[in-house]
Amino acid sequence: MTCDRIRNQLGAFADRELSATERSAVEEHLRSCEKCREEMARLERLASTVQESVIPEVPAGLAARIVARGQTQLASPKPRRLLHIDWWEALPSTMRAAAVIVLMVGLSVGTWLGWNSAGVTRVPMVAATVPDPDPASSIHADYLSDSPGGSPAEVYLTLAAPTDGGR
Repeated sequence: MTCDRIRNQLGAFADRELSATERSAVEEHLRSCEKCREEMARLERLASTVQESVIPEVPAGLAARIVARGQTQLASPKPRRLLHIDWWEALPSTMRAAAVIVLMVGLSVGTWLGWNSAGVTRVPMVAATVPDPDPASSIHADYLSDSPGGSPAEVYLTLAAPTDGGR
């Protein structure tokens, strides 16, 4: 048997929980392995220390006091708030007001942008049976066709356009 397996069984060996076969295998290994004997001696010292230790007496009425306190807390529960955010309450009122203003402005601008983009007509995606030679229209990037000369959009469209040599 390996030392790892024996060390995993030493606790059960000390507590006499192993079968006779397992117990004899552990005893045989302990005769030949110094490290495992040291581990077994450490476990035996620990067991004797636990057995010699004095268990303190439980104070009279402890269980009754615990039950009474639990019943008191159950009888008068603390009011629960819907959102209890300690860090928000720790902020000065001016910072809280500023945060609310920033939030309202952000929501207003986002709503305004959403309404303005809602009027844009969208081209429905339809499966094409014939490949389109214009890459801008195949990826619905037709808005790039009006880009100024030398812009990244024009460079992309130039590089993405099919060449006659590829056919």
